[in-house]
Amino acid sequence: MQSIRKFMCWIFATTSLLYLLVSLRDILYIVHRHYDFLPLRNLLITAPFSVTVATISGMASWSVWNGQPSARVWAISASLMSILIFLRPIIFHLTRLGSPRGRVGYRSNWIGCVSVAQ
Repeated sequence: MQSIRKFMCWIFATTSLLYLLVSLRDILYIVHRHYDFLPLRNLLITAPFSVTVATISGMASWSVWNGQPSARVWAISASLMSILIFLRPIIFHLTRLGSPRGRVGYRSNWIGCVSVAQ
């Protein structure tokens, strides 16, 4: 059980760091796209979603690592966020499914399914 806890802790920490970088990259990309018609819509949906995923995954990692009683709640919510990462292109129509961001969503979906099953 300890090895599963440690493995999921690293998965959540990696997801958190990845989505912190994604949110920073998305914000910079949206700000520098002067020719786009909907930069405000993209800024209001893309960046907060990535920051939310990073925050929830970071809290899941921290609480699982420290063995806090709230670790299960944070881990379940981070796992459900992984499923939402997969569904984000379908819901918001911000990226194509074949884009690199879409492929990150596919990988995150598997991680979410595995962690919810645990």
